[in-house]
Amino acid sequence: MLAHKLLPTWYAESIYKIDRKILKDNGIKNLFFDLDNTLVPFFYKVPDVKVIEFVRELEKEGFNVIVTSNNTKKRVATFAEPLNVKYLNSAGKPGIRKLKRYMEENNYSLDDTCIIGDQLLTDIITAKRLKIKSILLKPACNKDLIKTMPNRFIDNRIRNRMFKKNLLNKMEG
Repeated sequence: MLAHKLLPTWYAESIYKIDRKILKDNGIKNLFFDLDNTLVPFFYKVPDVKVIEFVRELEKEGFNVIVTSNNTKKRVATFAEPLNVKYLNSAGKPGIRKLKRYMEENNYSLDDTCIIGDQLLTDIITAKRLKIKSILLKPACNKDLIKTMPNRFIDNRIRNRMFKKNLLNKMEG
């Protein structure tokens, strides 16, 4: 069944509900965060204070935060630079070539890396293809860019099936 092939490792309502103890217990150090509708609603140009504090807490706990997006360098750099974190723009998700190369260049192993995002058809498929852990989030807002709407329609149908069958392993951080 398609829902099982897209099943994330964990599910959380938002970035703020991610259980860091679970990540640590699973040896996770490197966190690839999707940008739009994961860290913030897609129309936020820069991180708000809450996101900045969240990222600082993660770094204090020893996590590496990488903002990862299919969006342009201008969009991703404008957001990531105030956070003072690494970023990967034009990532090509659900393709894995660019992420895999980035991981190799930074000596990240598959075992200590996790992708966090709001979309099954990009973020979670990418994690599945890389054979790494993943966290599916509820989108940060109910609106999407026009180019994201077809994926979101399919995503919602699959996600609803996962909820109905109680397939999601929920995090409560």
